[in-house]
Amino acid sequence: MSNSLLGVAQVKEASITNHFSALPSYDQRAWAREALHARYEDRLVDKFGYRQLVTYVPNKSEPIHNWFDYKEGFSKKLVEGLLVEFDARPDELVLDPFCGCGTTPLTCQQLGYPAVGVDILEVAVFAAQVKLRTDYEPHLMESKINQLLATPFREPESTFSDIRIIPRAFTPQAMQDILFLKEAILSEPEESIRDFLLLGLVSILEEVSCTSKDGQFLRLVKRKSLR
Repeated sequence: MSNSLLGVAQVKEASITNHFSALPSYDQRAWAREALHARYEDRLVDKFGYRQLVTYVPNKSEPIHNWFDYKEGFSKKLVEGLLVEFDARPDELVLDPFCGCGTTPLTCQQLGYPAVGVDILEVAVFAAQVKLRTDYEPHLMESKINQLLATPFREPESTFSDIRIIPRAFTPQAMQDILFLKEAILSEPEESIRDFLLLGLVSILEEVSCTSKDGQFLRLVKRKSLR
């Protein structure tokens, strides 16, 4: 799992290439949404108070929740509000079948509710698992981070897969830095520390890439190097 996580760009492009042709057209999706809305219209209730909570933005100031920027996610406060609204009992199991990076199970864990989360995206599942661990020792983790950052750079032995998007998304120096940090992290024998550091590396890939989200598209931009 760890090796494939840092190939998230390859996975994304491969997924797009393999499944794009199977996606329904815009008209088909629009028709499906309208049919779904018509079927359940009598049960729909506007909740304008949740408008600011159905995005990931509030999580950016929440400890642990903000370890991985997941733009498609929702906020911790939304989960808290729904638990109160539905009068959930502490002995009831909460299920999130599309849990993304784990906002629902993490919020439930923090509030004392048992929860199960399911997702198909490997990097999201990994992020959720790392965030849900409770055996971290803060001083040790801080020491490991400083140790990693102080490690002298050396030429990495591994290479990126031959995927077209990689050299466009990252500068040659950024690619070398990412591979170097990946190899240094994978040499850590303790799984919890290794996964924590890997999540930290994965979480900055977009920040150090030459791409930026522009609506539904990506545009090329200039970024600062890791060194």
